[in-house]
Amino acid sequence: MPVTECPVPMTHGADIRADSTWFCRAKRTPEVLIEFERFDGTDRGQKKLDEKICNLLEASFRWGNAPSILILSAWSKGIVSAPNKDLFIQRCKQGFKSSVGAQVPGFKGTGVLFSRFIFEIERSGTLALNSARCERLM
Repeated sequence: MPVTECPVPMTHGADIRADSTWFCRAKRTPEVLIEFERFDGTDRGQKKLDEKICNLLEASFRWGNAPSILILSAWSKGIVSAPNKDLFIQRCKQGFKSSVGAQVPGFKGTGVLFSRFIFEIERSGTLALNSARCERLM
């Protein structure tokens, strides 16, 4: 059962709302957390993706590591440079300190996927999906 902008349990720190949360009906726990972000190929875009992976990791931590899969999904208008996935892998392995100084540990056992969607701008101004890729980071 999917929920959009689902609030994550509060423990300490900022309010986090995963873009999409998929729940197991039987257990009533989240199975999949997804964050979507536009990526423009810049350093600023890389920073925004890093913030999203941190949101996923902290959200999973707050849910007691219940989700079995975390998905960071980046989309772009046209072809742009690829984000540095090594930074995401490092973040997932080592964890980080939240904005309030709480330690969010790295993960073992939780699957982390990275997906990219590349859209083309059509003459009418609408977007058309050109390609989609997904890979396992952990």
